[in-house]
Amino acid sequence: MYDSTSPTRIPATAPVVAGYVDGKYKWTANQWARFPATPKVRITVAHALTADVIDVENGDATPQTAAQWCQSKLNSHQRPTIYCSKSNWTNCKSALSALNIHLTQVDFWIADYTGRVVTNPPTSLYPNSIGHQYIDYQTIYDVSVITPIWTVVAKQLSPTPTPQPPSPSPHPTGDTMPYYTTNSAGTGFVITVDLAKKRGIPTANDAAALLATGFYRDIKLSDTLINAIPNA
Repeated sequence: MYDSTSPTRIPATAPVVAGYVDGKYKWTANQWARFPATPKVRITVAHALTADVIDVENGDATPQTAAQWCQSKLNSHQRPTIYCSKSNWTNCKSALSALNIHLTQVDFWIADYTGRVVTNPPTSLYPNSIGHQYIDYQTIYDVSVITPIWTVVAKQLSPTPTPQPPSPSPHPTGDTMPYYTTNSAGTGFVITVDLAKKRGIPTANDAAALLATGFYRDIKLSDTLINAIPNA
């Protein structure tokens, strides 16, 4: 995921972009429009409830005001995300606990520059976080590794299912049908509709028999997304 105070400098091929909805570096409508089909993460520095993430750093939100924003988001039945440095993470957790907000109710996007290059990202995230901002590339843009099942991004990824013949009730139909996919190595998986669980399919014959039932949607998912989904 790429984010920047100068969105025109983010590569047009960025798989996910994050930008500001308010403050000094608010993105314009035209700047957002550079990425028409790209999943977008909206950041607030002024506690806007329309944003997905609140930015906790000097001059923006504090751990305490971020916790209050999270409480408002939760009251509106929206899942909040806090962006903060690794060194400030404990303070954010304490502020949430002071408002009786359980840490499992909030997502954390952690900034910790590790000296890596863009093409050599971390291979794992910090425990209980959804993203790791690991580099400020020549002050042009920041780059993060995120989990593909982060709610903010996952809800914008809508795979197009392969058309299936009608299935008689009570078998699953339409949007209730589980997915079938293969990774780059050709291994097959059945994945639940909510992308919460997966199970492997032992052989190609088993996969063919499964698809022949018409009760599964054959789609293509990236290896990154498949690997992030827990085994059933």
